[in-house]
Amino acid sequence: MTKTEQVVSLVRAGEWSKAMNIAKTFRLGFTPDEIRTIEIASDTLNGNGRLYRDLGIDVAAEVFKCKALLKARYLR
Repeated sequence: MTKTEQVVSLVRAGEWSKAMNIAKTFRLGFTPDEIRTIEIASDTLNGNGRLYRDLGIDVAAEVFKCKALLKARYLR
């Protein structure tokens, strides 16, 4: 199973943290802003969102954007 297939399967199952952990290793097909959103969302769901909150980043909005991005990209 490819990494992309794993992400699709995890998104369908609602396993967002695992899906984002894999997706943040992708470099092709995402803009730099999308990659940053995926990294922030992944770190936040893995319990490391405090740094981003301290920097003034709305981590809840980043997680929401990442979920929407992965759904749009992989659940057509």
